[in-house]
Amino acid sequence: MNVLFDSRGSRSFRVLAVASVLGGAPAVAQVPDLFERAVDAVAARHWDREFVQRELPDLVRTFRRAARVARSLAERAVVVDSLLSRVPSSHLALFSRYTFDALMAEVTARPHPTLGLKLEQRGSRFFACEVVAGGPAERAGVRRGDLVVAVDGVPPPRAARLDRHDDDAHLRDPVRRGLRVTAGERVRLVLERTRGRRGEVEIEAQARSTADTVRASVRITARDGLRLGSLHLPFVHDDCAALVAELVRGRLAGCDALVLDLRGRGGSAGEARRLVRMFGGSRRIWRRPLALLIDRSTRSAKELIALELRRRAAALLVGERTAGALVEAGFEDLGDGYVLMVPVGRLRGSSDQVELRGVAPDLSVADSLPFSRGADPIRDAALSWLSSECRARRASGVPRAAASRR
Repeated sequence: MNVLFDSRGSRSFRVLAVASVLGGAPAVAQVPDLFERAVDAVAARHWDREFVQRELPDLVRTFRRAARVARSLAERAVVVDSLLSRVPSSHLALFSRYTFDALMAEVTARPHPTLGLKLEQRGSRFFACEVVAGGPAERAGVRRGDLVVAVDGVPPPRAARLDRHDDDAHLRDPVRRGLRVTAGERVRLVLERTRGRRGEVEIEAQARSTADTVRASVRITARDGLRLGSLHLPFVHDDCAALVAELVRGRLAGCDALVLDLRGRGGSAGEARRLVRMFGGSRRIWRRPLALLIDRSTRSAKELIALELRRRAAALLVGERTAGALVEAGFEDLGDGYVLMVPVGRLRGSSDQVELRGVAPDLSVADSLPFSRGADPIRDAALSWLSSECRARRASGVPRAAASRR
């Protein structure tokens, strides 16, 4: 769900347009047509017209026979995934309707049913990732890196709740999948935190918004006589900048340095630009050391933030190279419970630097997921750097509120 919209106005127009299509009477499902509908949508809306005219026809011919002999809708969807993986662009993926609805809720910061958890697929194994602050999974004791052995008594690949992947088809970003739930449902997970030792937790799904998660993520760490604040943006949602400003001026105001965690999916380009001005503009609201956390899952609007704040020497980027997914997305309802995300435009200047390339960190730190027991080496490295930076400034006599420089 690495969506980037060019502005709040255009985002609202596209969301309304998609909602009008999806809100009507259900289309009559024609199993053989899913592949062709996906091809038509890519051909009609992909921003790269030269690719569409010169290369897409040959790709379609390569996969059309496999689509025709597929025996089920699910098999045909796999063929569509294979075709999309050969198109050199980000923001191209086949979503389930559940994923799309969750995305729209994240964009608008509306509450939606969730476990506050995603699973990252590593071969045939599934590990807990994106265990969001204050969410049901975290409160139930799930930790990032836990191996999920069973969901409601069956292995994850066969679990009825396991949703389709929501990663970009072409990019080598992590394959992550959610669990479909409704509010109040209870889900049983068998976990292996240490190899060979298993335990079971029961999680009750709750309706939560992106703003709820941002507020719950605020942490203040005491180190070397310093107060180091941190804040996670799981998604750059509507009014995200206003919420961040509220927290920075409120609960985080007394901190000596700040960690802004940009790991995870993207969001609104308009809100991303507001955040850039807040931390790197002439009227910035934060003038102390700032570290941005990035990794393979950081993309879209968050890559725009990372790119611009580094260009303005306002922050240090800590972690891994980002996904390389900086174009504008649109959506097409394909029927049969599928929605296609398709790249419809580029951001002048920024897309050329980031798309399919990513943003490299200033301080490279490799992350580790399997059996990590909730450890976060990227965040730890950022806190260490901030502590050293604050001590160095004090020793040199730099005022506490001086503008952040790397």
